[in-house]
Amino acid sequence: MNKEMRTSMLLGQSLLIVLVWLGWVLLMRWFPEPFANVYLRGLVRIGILLVPAYLFLRKSGTPWLEGWYLRVNWQRGVIVGLVVSALFLSFTYFAQSREAELVWQLPVKADTWFNWIIGSPFAEEAWFRAVLFGELDRKYGLTYALLGSSLMFGLLHLPTWIFLDGMSASLIAQSFGNIVLYGLVFALLFRATGSLWASLVPHWLNNLFIQGFLR
Repeated sequence: MNKEMRTSMLLGQSLLIVLVWLGWVLLMRWFPEPFANVYLRGLVRIGILLVPAYLFLRKSGTPWLEGWYLRVNWQRGVIVGLVVSALFLSFTYFAQSREAELVWQLPVKADTWFNWIIGSPFAEEAWFRAVLFGELDRKYGLTYALLGSSLMFGLLHLPTWIFLDGMSASLIAQSFGNIVLYGLVFALLFRATGSLWASLVPHWLNNLFIQGFLR
C-alpha cells in the first residue's frame, strides 16, 4: 500500500471513529440504560481510538512504545509538558477561579479518573497525534497535518456537546474553536520534542484541572 492510500485510509478511519462515537452518543441519549453507564461509556470512548491506533502499529510492525513515541525523548517530552502545563494552568486557574468564584478540588470518582482524566486523553493522543498527525506530517507537511488532525480531534467532541450536554450553538462554536486550538498546540508540542509525553502530560493535567472544577 502506497503512502497516499494509507494516509487517505487514516482520514477515513478518523471520520469513521467520529461516526461510531456519534452512534454511541445517540444510544446513550435514547437508551440511558445500559449505554450511558459511566464505565461502559469510558470503555467505548477509549476503545474506538486505541484499538485502531494499535492495529495501525501492528500492521506496520512497530512496537507500541516506539510507534506512539513513548520511549524516544521521553525525558524531554515530560519536562516540556510539565512546563507548558504549569504556565498555562496557573494562568487559567486564577482567571477561572476569580471569574466563577469556584474552588478547585481533587476528583475522587474512579470513573472520572478512568475516562476523563487518564483513559480518553491517552487514547486521543495515541490516535490523533502519534498516528494521524505523524502520518499526515510525513506525507503532506506540517500545515496539512496540523489542520487535519486538529479538526478531526474537534469533530470527535461535537456529538457529546450537541446531544448530551445540550450546549447552545454559540457555546458549541466556542468550544469547538478551543478544542481545535488545543489540538494545534498538542501537535506542535509533539512535533517539537518527538515525544508523545509533551502533549500527553498537558492533556492529562488540563482534564484534571477541568474535572476539579466540576461538581
